[in-house]
Amino acid sequence: MQYILLAFVFLNSNFIWAGDVMSGNHEVKGRLEGRVALVTGAAQGIGKEIARVLVREGAQVVIADINDEEGALAVQEIGSKSCYMHLDVSDECDWQLAMQRILETYSKLDILVNNAGLNGAVDPENGTLEKWRKIQAVDLEGVFLGCKYAIQTMKDTSEHSSIINISSIAWTRGIPGGIAYSASKAAVTNLTQSVAVYCGQKGYNIRCNWISPGFIPTPMLAGIKRDAEQEARFQEYIRSIPMGKMGTPEDIGNGVLFLASDESKYITGTELRIDGGVTAWTGIPWTREK
Repeated sequence: MQYILLAFVFLNSNFIWAGDVMSGNHEVKGRLEGRVALVTGAAQGIGKEIARVLVREGAQVVIADINDEEGALAVQEIGSKSCYMHLDVSDECDWQLAMQRILETYSKLDILVNNAGLNGAVDPENGTLEKWRKIQAVDLEGVFLGCKYAIQTMKDTSEHSSIINISSIAWTRGIPGGIAYSASKAAVTNLTQSVAVYCGQKGYNIRCNWISPGFIPTPMLAGIKRDAEQEARFQEYIRSIPMGKMGTPEDIGNGVLFLASDESKYITGTELRIDGGVTAWTGIPWTREK
């Protein structure tokens, strides 16, 4: 008995025989094929996974960070469609140089992911202005500078421009011991909306959205010190997340992929919250039944 398989692959508005795909007559391209992306804070954690996902989908990715050693290792791990660039997001001169080098190398920038972030314990009674400003310089001013220079670069060079700012669900809650971090993330949400409206008013083909991750296992989260009682409360909180667990860096990478691709071409000034449902509930501790 002969079995005949009839299958279609829908790609870029064209129907292609599955047999042609398997025989190599047609190359199935990634969703970001031919695009150039810059991801800040990409030497490790969420940023590195974002870079990996974008490369997987065909983008040429510039991994930017201040940790040069980890950045070089990330490039070795992710592959030849990535490269490393030193970039301190709080330094305007670094941004100017970064955009200059990207234009010299690739002639355009299609995607910017403002992912670099800094956390720290700052409470409203004892926090120092020095520490407050250090966090704001990276988490807020770094995003402003990224948007500023991305707009200047993208408006004349790219037809598929997307700026994606990585915020946090911290912007939705009062964080008594982390006011600098949560305040910066709240500001990023309004900054993103303002950038989206500005680009629309100017007639630029540039979309700007933000992602608010929930609890994701990252070096930043691991670096938060908790005593035994605090750790017990933290684990109770994780168990009460509606999805029953923390997310993964790849979850955020896939969200970035959606907002970077043409699948979201009519989405701008919008939040994508990837938190397992944690901000959908009241905050009263509870545990999944199974």
